[in-house]
Amino acid sequence: MKLIARKLSKKLIRSKSNKAIDLDTTKHLSIMDVFKNLKNYINSTPSGESTPDQEMSPESPKPENCVEFRAINSRLHKSFNDSTKRISTLLKFRSVPGKAEESENPEPAVPNTEKISRPKFLRSRSYYIRRSKNQSDVINIENQAVHDADRDTLFKNIASNLEALISHFKEILSQNLINNQIDFMETTDQSAQAYFKLCVHGKDTFEKSMIIYKSIEANMHKFDIEPQIKANGYRSILQVFDSCLYRLLTVLNDLNERKNKFYFQFSLNNPNIPSTFRNVNVIKELQTWVRLMEKLEIFLELSFEMMQKNLLEFENGLKSSNNVIPVKEYNHGPSLFVNLNQSNLKSMEKKLFDLSSKHQEAFFGRACGFQFCESLQRPLTGCAIALTSYNDGFEAFANKENALVQTSLDLNSAQNLKRTNSTTNAPAMTSYGSLTNSIGKAAMSVYSSTKYIMDPDLRAKKMSQIMRKANVDFCKAFWQLTETSIVQMGSNLVTPTLPINLTKTIKMDRPIRLPKVRVDLNDAQNSEIDQEYVDIMPPKDADPNDTVRIRILSGEVRQGMLDTINPNSTLPIGPCKNLILHVHGGGFIAHSSKSHEIYLKPWCKELRLPIVSIDYSLAPEHVFPRASEECFYVYAWCLLNKNILGWTGENIICVGDSAGGVLATNIVQRAIVNQIRIPDALVPIYSPFLLTYSLSPSRLLSVMDPLLNLGILWRCLAAYSGIDFKAETERYKLMLNLDEAKKFDEKDSNVRFSKSDSIDLPDEIQIGSDEKVKINLNNLNDRIDLADIQPEFDSDKLLTNDELLNYYELMGDAIFLIDKLRSNRVPYDHYMSPILSSDEMLSKFPKTFLIACNDPFLDDALEMYRRLSSLDTKAEIIVVDNGSTHGFLNMQNISNETHEAYEETLTYFKDIFEHFEEKTN
Repeated sequence: MKLIARKLSKKLIRSKSNKAIDLDTTKHLSIMDVFKNLKNYINSTPSGESTPDQEMSPESPKPENCVEFRAINSRLHKSFNDSTKRISTLLKFRSVPGKAEESENPEPAVPNTEKISRPKFLRSRSYYIRRSKNQSDVINIENQAVHDADRDTLFKNIASNLEALISHFKEILSQNLINNQIDFMETTDQSAQAYFKLCVHGKDTFEKSMIIYKSIEANMHKFDIEPQIKANGYRSILQVFDSCLYRLLTVLNDLNERKNKFYFQFSLNNPNIPSTFRNVNVIKELQTWVRLMEKLEIFLELSFEMMQKNLLEFENGLKSSNNVIPVKEYNHGPSLFVNLNQSNLKSMEKKLFDLSSKHQEAFFGRACGFQFCESLQRPLTGCAIALTSYNDGFEAFANKENALVQTSLDLNSAQNLKRTNSTTNAPAMTSYGSLTNSIGKAAMSVYSSTKYIMDPDLRAKKMSQIMRKANVDFCKAFWQLTETSIVQMGSNLVTPTLPINLTKTIKMDRPIRLPKVRVDLNDAQNSEIDQEYVDIMPPKDADPNDTVRIRILSGEVRQGMLDTINPNSTLPIGPCKNLILHVHGGGFIAHSSKSHEIYLKPWCKELRLPIVSIDYSLAPEHVFPRASEECFYVYAWCLLNKNILGWTGENIICVGDSAGGVLATNIVQRAIVNQIRIPDALVPIYSPFLLTYSLSPSRLLSVMDPLLNLGILWRCLAAYSGIDFKAETERYKLMLNLDEAKKFDEKDSNVRFSKSDSIDLPDEIQIGSDEKVKINLNNLNDRIDLADIQPEFDSDKLLTNDELLNYYELMGDAIFLIDKLRSNRVPYDHYMSPILSSDEMLSKFPKTFLIACNDPFLDDALEMYRRLSSLDTKAEIIVVDNGSTHGFLNMQNISNETHEAYEETLTYFKDIFEHFEEKTN
């Protein structure tokens, strides 16, 4: 274009004068400068007439003979003016205007578009609180004032960038060109009006969200367990919103840099050019973060509603009307958990169900893992791709199984039909057995992974569908991929090799007799009572041939260890004073000690002690309280067989991560109940302590978590509680007269669980404030449905048939599971939810070291710490707040932040054992 302008200018000038213009001197000029000069030359002689001072060459035609020349010049003059106007708009320059064309409003200043770095308040920081002789040592790594200043700068930059973009695109557009019918949140058309509407919508959403944000920020300190510990679910939600704004600011800065560039303006004003030549990612990125901010506004509204109700209840001195949840009775401040008897439960659940269904896609596409540190976002996106592609393979295998079973049923006779039914009920045909092994499913799903890599929107849609509709079998099969030889081979490459890494099977065919002890809270060791013993029985539903497996790990060969004498090895060293009894996590349905070796092996090396890890029975094949009773049985076995573990019997610490933290806490509870030796310390790591259907601000984070999603948590809880999800679904569909409902045997829907040894489970549960409405809990084998006995004034607690039908369209069968969990009483057992234990039991707890992070179980750890500290039980807590996700111990080699969290946990363990040494000396 610039070359054409130069040549045209040269030709026209030569036609007017005999002088050639040296255009080489204008090479440094921009294209608009050339056009401005060219326009001046054209306008200098209107209608082709020469100026008085211009000399005419002898060959030049006379003016009266130049009619054709004047016509051409007039057309050229008109065409040139039209072209320069378009190009001026395209390049955001103005052609040389007359006085009447000059704009009265000056152009707004463009904000600074320098590349921004992640704000300090979104980087590493952690909080510790340790108590010693009524003194607390609190360490806050980062300065809170610096965080607040960075946050204010982020808000200002968002507002200024949006203002600049709105002004820019508004200037390009005329009001009559704006199409109100355009779906600016879905279009891939890079039109000015799409950008304009996106920026306007983003600004409106940002301003509305900031009103709620400031309200939560003004009151969130009231929910801190200690003034120095700036951590709770409300702070976590604000930090998630901050992360979204940071990513949005990055996109806005990039857009502000692009808006004046030629190619962007060219594609902006030419919607008919092929999509191959257009940068669709720009508008898709902007849509992603504006949409995400829109969904987070609902999070803020829901959080603020929860905060208001809890503050009102606390300030008015109200007690919980539900005696089954005594959390509020022990708090020294407002509770983080919402009272399920409040009248506004329906409105809160409506927002929660909407977020976990129709709004969930916004969290799993391009924004997957945005709430965590940047180094984790790509690995989490990889996990999302693996999950979606594996689901395709899983469904393909399931369809094959169904077709195979159906063919077998059709071809066999009535006698063979009975035999076929008995075999097809085997786990191998229904879940993750030999026919549908995890490796085969993974191999089948490889081909489908490409589409989820290339299309984030398709991946988000599939992820949302999986979270709503996936069954426990799929969750179990996917999580068990960590047990495969390929994954374990990679784990062995990054972990040290131990001289002792062996498994032992313990038969549960006889009771274990241990001496009864007298608990002395002021003494490190429990004093034994002479000639009094307690028999620790195997699990109640265990057969005489049932076994439980343990894994023994040690970095040194110690005296007495099993099968450790090797002719070529050095002589074993003496037994160790300390022993860790570890219980792995996995939602009660998956994993084993093998998949947790990635951090257990380094612990053995660094701490120089043996570790015993329990491979307990998993749900749904073995439901509550089987796993809890097995772990306690192994604990008793360790006390009785300390010599073969290379342990002196002095200090034993129960450690568990996630669901394993609940089972480790159960060991302490059962030791107190049975009056045997209590573990010397308890270390639950990012564990849930309230497994009832409950709401708290940190639990809202599970809606957007790709690893610990709300739908997966509900299914794990139902599986461990013994709820037959398939039978319950059939029952609900039959009750609602859905077409796909099938007849089923009523006894199949009964809750399957065994009576536990709870000492503080009440004989009756009072519902609401009506003393006449009570449930008798003496017969634990009877199925109880709270919906059948709910009083009228509290009927809004449960979903009506119309509400079930409405939510069924959004959430599918998951809504039946939710309604069942509301009325299920199993999670109210204090072995299922340790935070519901009595004051008498919690006051006998050993020193407890709680380790938490910014995950859905943060509020559980904080409330558990508050209960223990209110009873003068020795307790300490660490909140790791560096952007690490749940399960950071297993991800220590993925990112710097998770490795820092692992190192911090390891240092904490070293301090614990140093404390034991000091106490011994």
